[in-house]
Amino acid sequence: MCDNLVERFGNELLEAVRQCQEQLSYNPTYFLRMFHEKGPVEAAKILVNSPAPAEGFTKLWEKQRLDLTVEAHVIKDQYNSLFEQEEIEKARKRLQDYEYNF
Repeated sequence: MCDNLVERFGNELLEAVRQCQEQLSYNPTYFLRMFHEKGPVEAAKILVNSPAPAEGFTKLWEKQRLDLTVEAHVIKDQYNSLFEQEEIEKARKRLQDYEYNF
C-alpha cells in the first residue's frame, strides 16, 4: 500500500471533516477519534463494513451532503487499491440506498 496514497486519502477525509464543521456546524467526533486511533484506511473499512450506516452518515444524509461521507471517498477510483472490491461495492450500495447522485 502506497503511503502517499494513504496520506492523500486521509487528507481528503480531514478536508471533509473541516467542511462538516465549517459549513454544517457538525463535528464528527466518533469518526475523528477512530481516524486518529486506527488511521484513515482502517477507520473507513470499519465504517463501510458496519451493517448499518454510522450516525455521521445519517446526519450527512439529512443535510443532503453525502459527498462528505467516508463511503463517497471510498468509491473514488484513485483509492481503489486501498480497499477490497467488496468494500467498494458496500460503500456504493449504501450510497445508492440513500439516493446519492453519483
